Amino acid sequence: MEAVNRNFRIIASGEAKEARTCGAEMMSAVMEQPVVAASGEFREVEAVRLYRSTQPGVLLFAPTRLALERSGRNGRYQASLTQFRHWHEGVWRYAGGSALLIVTSAVHPEPDFNHHFADRWRSALFEQGWTGSVEPVFVPLPRRKQRLEVILDPESGRSSCFGAGGIHGETTSLVIELTSRGAQQWGSAIREKVPFEGRVRWTYEYPQMLPEAEVCFTVNGTRVSTHPQFEAGDLSLKLIFQARTWVETTIETDFSMLLAPLDESYLNVVPVEAAETFQVVVRTGHKNGDQV
Repeated sequence: MEAVNRNFRIIASGEAKEARTCGAEMMSAVMEQPVVAASGEFREVEAVRLYRSTQPGVLLFAPTRLALERSGRNGRYQASLTQFRHWHEGVWRYAGGSALLIVTSAVHPEPDFNHHFADRWRSALFEQGWTGSVEPVFVPLPRRKQRLEVILDPESGRSSCFGAGGIHGETTSLVIELTSRGAQQWGSAIREKVPFEGRVRWTYEYPQMLPEAEVCFTVNGTRVSTHPQFEAGDLSLKLIFQARTWVETTIETDFSMLLAPLDESYLNVVPVEAAETFQVVVRTGHKNGDQV
Protein backbone atom coordinates (compact mmCIF):
# COMPACT_ATOMS: atom_id res chain seq x y z
CA MET A 1 0.00 0.00 0.00
CA GLU A 2 2.89 2.37 0.67
CA ALA A 3 4.18 1.81 -2.82
CA VAL A 4 0.78 2.69 -4.24
CA ASN A 5 0.49 5.83 -2.15
CA ARG A 6 3.98 6.94 -3.04
CA ASN A 7 3.41 6.69 -6.81
CA PHE A 8 -0.18 7.94 -6.90
CA ARG A 9 -0.69 11.61 -7.82
CA ILE A 10 -3.79 13.76 -8.05
CA ILE A 11 -4.02 15.46 -11.46
CA ALA A 12 -5.13 19.05 -11.40
CA SER A 13 -8.11 20.05 -13.58
CA GLY A 14 -5.97 22.17 -15.91
CA GLU A 15 -3.48 19.36 -16.44
CA ALA A 16 -6.28 16.91 -17.09
CA LYS A 17 -7.74 19.20 -19.75
CA GLU A 18 -4.35 19.44 -21.44
CA ALA A 19 -4.01 15.66 -21.40
CA ARG A 20 -7.45 15.24 -22.96
CA THR A 21 -6.59 17.74 -25.70
CA CYS A 22 -3.34 15.94 -26.48
CA GLY A 23 -5.18 12.62 -26.67
CA ALA A 24 -7.77 14.11 -29.03
CA GLU A 25 -5.04 15.40 -31.32
CA MET A 26 -3.38 12.01 -31.40
CA MET A 27 -6.68 10.32 -32.24
CA SER A 28 -7.36 12.92 -34.92
CA ALA A 29 -3.99 12.23 -36.53
CA VAL A 30 -4.65 8.48 -36.52
CA MET A 31 -8.18 8.85 -37.90
CA GLU A 32 -7.42 11.60 -40.41
CA GLN A 33 -7.46 9.20 -43.35
CA PRO A 34 -10.90 7.62 -43.84
CA VAL A 35 -10.99 3.83 -43.78
CA VAL A 36 -13.78 1.32 -44.26
CA ALA A 37 -16.30 1.44 -41.41
CA ALA A 38 -16.47 -1.41 -38.91
CA SER A 39 -19.76 -2.57 -40.45
CA GLY A 40 -18.00 -3.24 -43.77
CA GLU A 41 -21.13 -2.03 -45.59
CA PHE A 42 -20.76 -1.44 -49.31
CA ARG A 43 -22.84 -0.93 -52.43
CA GLU A 44 -21.94 -1.96 -55.97
CA VAL A 45 -22.65 0.61 -58.66
CA GLU A 46 -21.80 -0.26 -62.25
CA ALA A 47 -18.22 -1.64 -62.06
CA VAL A 48 -17.38 0.05 -58.76
CA ARG A 49 -17.73 -0.96 -55.12
CA LEU A 50 -18.54 1.89 -52.72
CA TYR A 51 -17.67 1.35 -49.05
CA ARG A 52 -19.12 3.32 -46.14
CA SER A 53 -16.17 4.97 -44.39
CA THR A 54 -15.37 6.20 -40.91
CA GLN A 55 -16.06 9.77 -42.00
CA PRO A 56 -19.70 10.75 -42.53
CA GLY A 57 -20.46 11.66 -46.11
CA VAL A 58 -17.32 9.96 -47.48
CA LEU A 59 -17.51 6.77 -49.56
CA LEU A 60 -14.40 4.83 -50.56
CA PHE A 61 -14.46 3.39 -54.07
CA ALA A 62 -12.60 0.53 -55.72
CA PRO A 63 -13.18 -1.19 -59.07
CA THR A 64 -14.76 -4.63 -59.13
CA ARG A 65 -12.61 -5.71 -62.06
CA LEU A 66 -9.40 -4.84 -63.84
CA ALA A 67 -9.39 -2.93 -67.12
CA LEU A 68 -7.00 -2.27 -69.97
CA GLU A 69 -4.98 0.90 -69.66
CA ARG A 70 -5.55 3.61 -72.28
CA SER A 71 -3.09 6.04 -73.81
CA GLY A 72 -3.46 9.68 -72.88
CA ARG A 73 -3.93 11.18 -76.37
CA ASN A 74 -6.32 9.04 -78.37
CA GLY A 75 -7.60 6.73 -75.67
CA ARG A 76 -6.34 3.63 -77.49
CA TYR A 77 -6.09 0.51 -75.36
CA GLN A 78 -2.58 -0.58 -74.41
CA ALA A 79 -2.76 -4.09 -75.80
CA SER A 80 -1.53 -6.15 -78.75
CA LEU A 81 -1.77 -9.72 -79.98
CA THR A 82 0.61 -11.38 -82.41
CA GLN A 83 -0.26 -14.64 -84.16
CA PHE A 84 2.33 -16.73 -85.95
CA ARG A 85 1.01 -19.02 -88.67
CA HIS A 86 2.43 -21.21 -91.40
CA TRP A 87 1.16 -22.85 -94.58
CA HIS A 88 0.76 -26.58 -94.12
CA GLU A 89 -0.96 -28.97 -96.54
CA GLY A 90 -2.91 -26.20 -98.17
CA VAL A 91 -4.16 -24.69 -94.90
CA TRP A 92 -2.93 -21.84 -92.72
CA ARG A 93 -2.17 -23.22 -89.25
CA TYR A 94 -1.25 -21.32 -86.12
CA ALA A 95 2.25 -21.89 -84.79
CA GLY A 96 1.93 -19.85 -81.58
CA GLY A 97 1.91 -16.22 -80.65
CA SER A 98 2.26 -13.63 -77.94
CA ALA A 99 0.10 -11.05 -76.22
CA LEU A 100 0.90 -7.91 -74.29
CA LEU A 101 -1.76 -6.42 -72.03
CA ILE A 102 -1.27 -3.41 -69.77
CA VAL A 103 -3.93 -3.61 -67.09
CA THR A 104 -4.83 -1.13 -64.40
CA SER A 105 -6.76 -1.11 -61.14
CA ALA A 106 -7.76 2.54 -61.54
CA VAL A 107 -11.37 3.54 -62.12
CA HIS A 108 -11.82 4.80 -65.69
CA PRO A 109 -15.26 6.28 -66.28
CA GLU A 110 -16.58 6.07 -69.81
CA PRO A 111 -15.74 9.09 -72.00
CA ASP A 112 -19.35 10.27 -72.24
CA PHE A 113 -19.61 10.90 -68.50
CA ASN A 114 -15.99 11.43 -67.53
CA HIS A 115 -16.89 14.58 -65.60
CA HIS A 116 -20.20 13.32 -64.25
CA PHE A 117 -19.44 9.89 -62.86
CA ALA A 118 -19.95 11.12 -59.28
CA ASP A 119 -23.50 12.24 -60.15
CA ARG A 120 -24.21 8.86 -61.72
CA TRP A 121 -22.96 7.04 -58.65
CA ARG A 122 -25.11 9.22 -56.38
CA SER A 123 -28.22 8.56 -58.48
CA ALA A 124 -27.56 4.82 -58.48
CA LEU A 125 -27.07 4.85 -54.70
CA PHE A 126 -30.41 6.52 -54.05
CA GLU A 127 -32.10 4.07 -56.42
CA GLN A 128 -30.74 1.30 -54.18
CA GLY A 129 -32.20 2.93 -51.09
CA TRP A 130 -29.15 4.80 -49.86
CA THR A 131 -29.93 6.66 -46.60
CA GLY A 132 -26.61 8.38 -46.03
CA SER A 133 -25.43 11.83 -47.02
CA VAL A 134 -27.36 13.53 -49.82
CA GLU A 135 -24.11 14.50 -51.56
CA PRO A 136 -21.51 11.89 -50.63
CA VAL A 137 -17.88 12.51 -51.53
CA PHE A 138 -16.02 9.71 -53.31
CA VAL A 139 -12.42 8.95 -52.32
CA PRO A 140 -10.20 6.10 -53.64
CA LEU A 141 -9.97 3.12 -51.31
CA PRO A 142 -6.46 2.90 -49.79
CA ARG A 143 -4.78 -0.32 -50.90
CA ARG A 144 -1.52 -2.12 -50.27
CA LYS A 145 0.20 -5.41 -51.12
CA GLN A 146 -1.44 -5.62 -54.54
CA ARG A 147 -0.66 -8.85 -56.35
CA LEU A 148 -1.63 -10.22 -59.75
CA GLU A 149 -1.86 -13.85 -60.75
CA VAL A 150 -2.70 -15.12 -64.23
CA ILE A 151 -4.76 -18.32 -64.33
CA LEU A 152 -4.44 -19.87 -67.77
CA ASP A 153 -4.66 -23.36 -69.24
CA PRO A 154 -1.06 -24.56 -69.80
CA GLU A 155 -2.13 -25.85 -73.20
CA SER A 156 -3.03 -22.27 -74.16
CA GLY A 157 0.04 -20.47 -72.87
CA ARG A 158 1.91 -19.08 -69.92
CA SER A 159 2.42 -15.59 -68.57
CA SER A 160 4.70 -13.15 -66.77
CA CYS A 161 3.73 -10.08 -64.70
CA PHE A 162 5.77 -6.92 -64.44
CA GLY A 163 5.16 -4.05 -62.06
CA ALA A 164 2.71 -5.94 -59.84
CA GLY A 165 1.66 -4.11 -56.69
CA GLY A 166 1.95 -0.43 -55.85
CA ILE A 167 -0.46 2.35 -55.07
CA HIS A 168 -3.85 3.24 -56.48
CA GLY A 169 -3.86 3.49 -60.26
CA GLU A 170 -0.55 1.77 -60.95
CA THR A 171 -0.47 -0.34 -64.09
CA THR A 172 0.85 -3.85 -64.58
CA SER A 173 2.12 -5.43 -67.79
CA LEU A 174 1.06 -8.97 -68.63
CA VAL A 175 3.15 -10.81 -71.21
CA ILE A 176 1.46 -13.97 -72.46
CA GLU A 177 3.37 -16.59 -74.46
CA LEU A 178 0.73 -18.42 -76.50
CA THR A 179 0.73 -21.91 -77.91
CA SER A 180 -0.88 -22.67 -81.26
CA ARG A 181 -4.14 -23.39 -79.47
CA GLY A 182 -3.88 -20.21 -77.42
CA ALA A 183 -3.15 -18.05 -80.46
CA GLN A 184 -6.30 -19.36 -82.13
CA GLN A 185 -8.42 -18.83 -78.99
CA TRP A 186 -7.24 -15.27 -78.38
CA GLY A 187 -7.70 -14.36 -82.03
CA SER A 188 -11.27 -15.71 -81.98
CA ALA A 189 -11.95 -13.77 -78.77
CA ILE A 190 -11.03 -10.52 -80.53
CA ARG A 191 -12.54 -11.23 -83.96
CA GLU A 192 -15.73 -13.09 -83.05
CA LYS A 193 -15.92 -12.35 -79.29
CA VAL A 194 -15.74 -16.07 -78.50
CA PRO A 195 -15.14 -16.59 -74.74
CA PHE A 196 -12.39 -18.87 -73.49
CA GLU A 197 -11.04 -20.06 -70.15
CA GLY A 198 -8.55 -17.82 -68.39
CA ARG A 199 -8.61 -14.97 -65.88
CA VAL A 200 -6.52 -12.55 -63.88
CA ARG A 201 -6.72 -12.73 -60.10
CA TRP A 202 -6.16 -9.43 -58.28
CA THR A 203 -5.47 -9.58 -54.54
CA TYR A 204 -4.91 -6.60 -52.25
CA GLU A 205 -5.46 -5.36 -48.70
CA TYR A 206 -7.55 -2.40 -47.54
CA PRO A 207 -7.89 -0.82 -44.06
CA GLN A 208 -11.04 -1.36 -42.03
CA MET A 209 -11.98 -0.11 -38.58
CA LEU A 210 -12.60 -2.76 -35.94
CA PRO A 211 -15.65 -2.60 -33.64
CA GLU A 212 -15.08 -0.52 -30.50
CA ALA A 213 -13.92 -2.43 -27.43
CA GLU A 214 -14.86 -1.25 -23.92
CA VAL A 215 -13.18 -1.98 -20.61
CA CYS A 216 -14.89 -0.92 -17.38
CA PHE A 217 -13.39 -1.12 -13.89
CA THR A 218 -13.92 0.45 -10.49
CA VAL A 219 -11.27 1.90 -8.21
CA ASN A 220 -11.94 1.72 -4.46
CA GLY A 221 -10.94 5.21 -3.33
CA THR A 222 -10.37 4.41 0.33
CA ARG A 223 -8.03 1.55 -0.55
CA VAL A 224 -5.98 3.62 -3.00
CA SER A 225 -5.26 6.72 -0.93
CA THR A 226 -6.20 8.55 2.26
CA HIS A 227 -6.48 11.85 0.39
CA PRO A 228 -9.74 13.69 1.19
CA GLN A 229 -10.79 13.62 -2.48
CA PHE A 230 -11.13 9.83 -2.27
CA GLU A 231 -13.38 9.80 0.81
CA ALA A 232 -16.45 10.25 -1.44
CA GLY A 233 -16.30 6.65 -2.52
CA ASP A 234 -15.36 4.54 -5.53
CA LEU A 235 -14.16 5.80 -8.89
CA SER A 236 -15.59 4.06 -12.00
CA LEU A 237 -13.71 4.25 -15.26
CA LYS A 238 -14.61 3.15 -18.78
CA LEU A 239 -11.98 2.90 -21.50
CA ILE A 240 -12.96 2.72 -25.16
CA PHE A 241 -10.41 1.30 -27.61
CA GLN A 242 -10.44 1.88 -31.37
CA ALA A 243 -8.20 0.05 -33.80
CA ARG A 244 -8.11 -0.83 -37.46
CA THR A 245 -6.88 -3.80 -39.39
CA TRP A 246 -6.03 -4.72 -42.97
CA VAL A 247 -8.49 -6.95 -44.80
CA GLU A 248 -7.46 -9.04 -47.79
CA THR A 249 -9.81 -9.34 -50.75
CA THR A 250 -9.61 -11.00 -54.16
CA ILE A 251 -11.26 -10.01 -57.44
CA GLU A 252 -11.06 -12.03 -60.66
CA THR A 253 -11.43 -10.68 -64.19
CA ASP A 254 -11.90 -12.96 -67.20
CA PHE A 255 -9.59 -12.51 -70.17
CA SER A 256 -12.67 -12.52 -72.39
CA MET A 257 -13.86 -9.38 -70.58
CA LEU A 258 -10.45 -7.72 -70.91
CA LEU A 259 -10.32 -8.44 -74.65
CA ALA A 260 -13.96 -7.47 -75.31
CA PRO A 261 -13.27 -3.81 -76.32
CA LEU A 262 -10.50 -4.79 -78.77
CA ASP A 263 -10.97 -5.12 -82.53
CA GLU A 264 -8.81 -6.50 -85.35
CA SER A 265 -6.61 -3.41 -85.37
CA TYR A 266 -4.94 -4.88 -82.29
CA LEU A 267 -4.06 -8.11 -84.15
CA ASN A 268 -0.77 -8.78 -85.93
CA VAL A 269 -0.60 -11.89 -88.11
CA VAL A 270 2.94 -12.96 -88.98
CA PRO A 271 3.46 -15.76 -91.55
CA VAL A 272 6.39 -18.09 -90.99
CA GLU A 273 7.95 -20.80 -93.12
CA ALA A 274 7.53 -23.68 -90.71
CA ALA A 275 5.86 -24.48 -87.44
CA GLU A 276 8.07 -23.44 -84.58
CA THR A 277 7.72 -22.70 -80.91
CA PHE A 278 7.91 -18.98 -80.29
CA GLN A 279 8.79 -17.51 -76.93
CA VAL A 280 8.73 -14.05 -75.43
CA VAL A 281 12.04 -13.66 -73.62
CA VAL A 282 12.84 -10.89 -71.17
CA ARG A 283 16.51 -10.83 -70.19
CA THR A 284 17.83 -9.04 -67.16
CA GLY A 285 21.41 -8.75 -66.07
CA HIS A 286 23.93 -6.45 -64.48
CA LYS A 287 26.81 -4.70 -66.10
CA ASN A 288 29.03 -2.35 -64.13
CA GLY A 289 26.39 -2.26 -61.40
CA ASP A 290 23.59 -1.25 -63.79
CA GLN A 291 20.64 -3.38 -64.82
CA VAL A 292 20.45 -4.10 -68.57
